[in-house]
Amino acid sequence: MEYQYAVSTKKLTYFDGSEYVSFGLECITEENGTYIVLASIDDISLNLEKVKGMAKRFTKYQLNPDHLLEAIDDSFGEEIEL
Repeated sequence: MEYQYAVSTKKLTYFDGSEYVSFGLECITEENGTYIVLASIDDISLNLEKVKGMAKRFTKYQLNPDHLLEAIDDSFGEEIEL
């Protein structure tokens, strides 16, 4: 099974009623000509380039969707390590 990670976009609302756009990830595979979403996590970041980078890396290394949340968490940990 081959995994493809794609960026998803959602318009969300803050508690005060103002809106913002956030980016998430979907893990997709193809079976018999049908695309199936195996995992989806919304509202990962407001930084589109960061989420695009994750999608590219997770696809390249064929990240199992069972580990998606952990890999996202690790990706943010990379930013703050000293």
